[in-house]
Amino acid sequence: MSRSGGRAPDELRPLDLKPGYLDFAEGSALVTWGRTRVLCAAT
Repeated sequence: MSRSGGRAPDELRPLDLKPGYLDFAEGSALVTWGRTRVLCAAT
C-alpha cells in the first residue's frame, strides 16, 4: 500500500519544532508535522 507523498507505511511525517516563535509572548512554539501547523503561546 503506497501513501501520498511517497512515505513508507511505517514512516512518520517530518516533524519540526521552533521554540520562541513569537516575540511578544513569554513562551511560544511553532510545531509543524507534515502539512499540519500548530502555534502555541503563553503570556
